[in-house]
Amino acid sequence: MKVQESMLRLLILAACAMSVACSGNPLRSKESYLQRGQAYLSAGQYPEAAIEFQKALERDPRFGEALSELATADLALHRWNDALAALQQAVRIAPNRWDLRLEFGKLCLDQHLFPQAEEQATRVLEKDTENSKAYDLLGEARLANKDDRKVAEAFQKSIDLEPADAETRVNLALAQIAMAKYSDAEQSLRQALDYDPHCVQAYVNLANLYRLQNSPDQARGILQEGAQENPDATSLGISMADLLFSQRQVPEAEGVLQNLGQRTHNQPADFMALGDFYMQWKQPAQAIGEYRQALRLAPQDLEAKNNLVDALLSNNQIAEAAELNQEALHQSADDFGVRLEQTRVLLAEGKLDESLAGLRKLLTEAPGSSQVHYFLGMAQWKKGNLDQARGELELALGTAPNSSAILQALAQLNLATGDLQTAQQYAERAASLPNAGGDERQTLGDADLAARQYEKAGEAFRAALEFAPENAAAHLGLAEAAAGARQASAAEAEFLEALRLDPQNSDALGRLADFYVEHRMPGKALDLVRQHLSAYPNDPGAHVVLGSILLGQEHSEEAQREFERAIQLDANSLQAHLRLGQLLQQQGHLQDAVLQFETATKIQPQFAPLYTLIGNLCLQQGDSVQAEKYYQQALAIDPNSAVAMGNLAWVYLQQNTHLDVALSLAERAKRLMPDLDSISNTLAMIYYHQGLFSNAIPLFKDCVQKAPHDPSYRYHLGLALYAAGDRQEARQELQAALNLKLQGDDAKQARETLEATR
Repeated sequence: MKVQESMLRLLILAACAMSVACSGNPLRSKESYLQRGQAYLSAGQYPEAAIEFQKALERDPRFGEALSELATADLALHRWNDALAALQQAVRIAPNRWDLRLEFGKLCLDQHLFPQAEEQATRVLEKDTENSKAYDLLGEARLANKDDRKVAEAFQKSIDLEPADAETRVNLALAQIAMAKYSDAEQSLRQALDYDPHCVQAYVNLANLYRLQNSPDQARGILQEGAQENPDATSLGISMADLLFSQRQVPEAEGVLQNLGQRTHNQPADFMALGDFYMQWKQPAQAIGEYRQALRLAPQDLEAKNNLVDALLSNNQIAEAAELNQEALHQSADDFGVRLEQTRVLLAEGKLDESLAGLRKLLTEAPGSSQVHYFLGMAQWKKGNLDQARGELELALGTAPNSSAILQALAQLNLATGDLQTAQQYAERAASLPNAGGDERQTLGDADLAARQYEKAGEAFRAALEFAPENAAAHLGLAEAAAGARQASAAEAEFLEALRLDPQNSDALGRLADFYVEHRMPGKALDLVRQHLSAYPNDPGAHVVLGSILLGQEHSEEAQREFERAIQLDANSLQAHLRLGQLLQQQGHLQDAVLQFETATKIQPQFAPLYTLIGNLCLQQGDSVQAEKYYQQALAIDPNSAVAMGNLAWVYLQQNTHLDVALSLAERAKRLMPDLDSISNTLAMIYYHQGLFSNAIPLFKDCVQKAPHDPSYRYHLGLALYAAGDRQEARQELQAALNLKLQGDDAKQARETLEATR
């Protein structure tokens, strides 16, 4: 329901007293409408119930019971704003109805309106200091403030008033766990079970407490005890499966889940819980089946729809996810979860600007939402805004420090940007979580592999395989780790296993082919790829691999045919366009290479290094104007692209324009990539042209030390030394540059300067 519609309904509720005087017998009518609404409510016919309650309110707008029942119907229909409005009106009409205040407070709690929930509890306790339910509400509302002591005080008050309330003892235990008072928490949970042996949540939380204290056997025992008392409790079975998964007892865990799935009396909540479990353990295909079952039983359940959209997106079923999300939007366009899933659909469809706009709007409504910050980060990453992506993900982690998804995203982002140490730190945190599974170990293995810590990487990949023995990516990672450790036979075996498990994995095929070439077995590499193409002739990735091998053997024409064939099969094959462009560049066909790389930018428009590459080719052709344009495009995508900064500074230097900007760019590039000699050379040349020879000379010397056979570095150093008055050393460097075959105008200038030193 739109905001305007909600406001209109409030006005109707407030003003409908005007029509009461005209109705026949308002008191009798309102009761009959109430009773009919309650009958519809009992039968699960919520839209019809809401209509009857609204009719009752037309007869008597101060009819508190009708307002309360209307809120119940609205809640069932997931019309949160309407339910809040109805209960708020009820509280205004009957401020001393503690039951209505508590109901309103609980709804505020559900909607994360914690200050409002605390206010309702406080108002009740001002008049009724022995209302245990108000203390419960107060404790739950205070949880958001993370003031665990005050939370515990509120729950303890409730227990003093209602000692047999097991649920409140569970809540108290959660506060005690947050304060690291584990023995107190265990006592509270044990007492909850003494009062109510069927309190499922007490068993679950006690098992979690034992897991937190690294006592898995005790956790298993309490879950078994709970299952005996509550044989139909799905959550206990899920907790047991989760415990077994965390201990890498995968077959046993799957047996527990299979038993749960065979139950014929499951409720929608049971299927939802199973779906959530599968999503937690990165098994979206299984989760989809469970969420479908939940929707079969409850076709209008928005939470089930949102969760199914989430699972479909995770399983790359984008079209079906989009269709279901549209259905949910028609049902409730104001629902926060529905709108969040809409932004995720847009992100999956590549509509980045629309997704970002939607996420920013959601952030104004829920500035502390870790989910919104997370997806904002992922959208910014996909758009190429890496700094913004990192900032959003770090904000998300601030409110959800134990989120595996956020930790893995930060690990992968830092891995992509070359900050290997930070990537490893995030990956290790994710892998150390109690519910860490194969994905977390895979990410850790990738980070360790990039850092060339091959033994650690191998351990991580082997741990990932304990959760999913047929995970081709983990076998491929294990192969890379073995290759890095120079364990050739083990590496080859793992590469072959990865290909056996995923025969059309072009990445695994290419890496194995590279492995054979690196080990001087190019013939074996060619046989491997040609055999693959005989089975899968239309695999564009395999044609790219074959072309790359042929190019390495200097069979340029054959290589070009393979790259062109790959493009025929898949016009959006980025690798094919890049490899063909590189081949044309090597052949000196620079303009044709530029055209290929420009095509690649249409496939991946937010890849800054590609624009830098095209700028370099334009510079090689003497077109500094076009080069400048491409470097600026690269920096618009990635403002921290040091190579693009340095090259743009060089263009400005050659054009003798914007020298202050050139200096700023070169200095920043030097800070970002202090060891890249081309950037040092550019910065030194700017200093030289500004007469800052004492700044330029150390940089030129550093370049010469790193690349002693580059004649241009020797030449530049000679010029700077000459300008600084050191003629003898200048003569040595200029002569060395000429001996290294310095060409063109630079050689002419070197000879003239050399002559002047005599």
